[in-house]
Amino acid sequence: MSIDEIILIRSSSNDIYKIITKDSLYIFKIFHIDKTLKDLEFEIKYVLYLKANNILVSYPLKAINNKHFIYVDYKEGKKLAILTNYIEGSKLKYISHDVYLFGRNVAKFHKVSNSFLMPTAKQKKYNIFEILFEKKVIIENFLRKYHYQHLNFFSNFSNNLLSLNNIKFSKGYCHNDLHTDNTRKTNNGIYLFDFDFSGYGYVLYELSVFKWSCILNNKINIWKKFIEGYKSILSINSQEIEYMYSFIAIRDIIVMSLYINRINIIGHKTINSTYINERMEFLKNLNKQIKRKKI
Repeated sequence: MSIDEIILIRSSSNDIYKIITKDSLYIFKIFHIDKTLKDLEFEIKYVLYLKANNILVSYPLKAINNKHFIYVDYKEGKKLAILTNYIEGSKLKYISHDVYLFGRNVAKFHKVSNSFLMPTAKQKKYNIFEILFEKKVIIENFLRKYHYQHLNFFSNFSNNLLSLNNIKFSKGYCHNDLHTDNTRKTNNGIYLFDFDFSGYGYVLYELSVFKWSCILNNKINIWKKFIEGYKSILSINSQEIEYMYSFIAIRDIIVMSLYINRINIIGHKTINSTYINERMEFLKNLNKQIKRKKI
């Protein structure tokens, strides 16, 4: 393959490049040093299964070693990398028609995922309560050092969220990061990509991620169209959905901790008092919704 141009699209936890050749476009993703082969092999098998079952996804291509990944040498060690097909199209918009179709797509994706089989030893689990506990500690340490006035509320609130671990919510194989940035709308339909967080997890969390993105983009009214589309394919447990705002809060805490964890890279000017105050106010508003059990 003769490469004409390489363009860096994003450099954060992973480095993502657009590869331009004479005949085709590709995405080359180099994962963070902590990415394990076991997790990546799960993601590859899962995505290829979805593709084989007519779910529109960006998928990894085989390398010259006849595997779907390679290693790239760095000073800090070897990093895993994959080459995927490039999806031409536009990011999904928060408009009724698109969001309704997206809801249907997510339900179809979940329906197909229900038949995905993986040996227990090779399973990749996405336990948001274990993740929440880990992220809670990161944020508490940060608040204790820089924003002590928020520590008491945050600790009590996150402990209340952790107590939900005693409830048996519906589980299945999920994407766990489904928002518009991880979609492309084309003439063929809506494609999903970036399965880095995929694994066996909570269906309600999957749905809450999109509602979280609707709230942040001031498009909360469009959420009803997403659920309408989803329910046209799969039913939703009405008792579980009462906990939607709790799962939205967990999502926001997870994302907040990712930013705080990278503060040495993105700087205190970004993770400043305004940012922290906004996030705490957001969580306090969610807490009010939780107490009302408003979905």
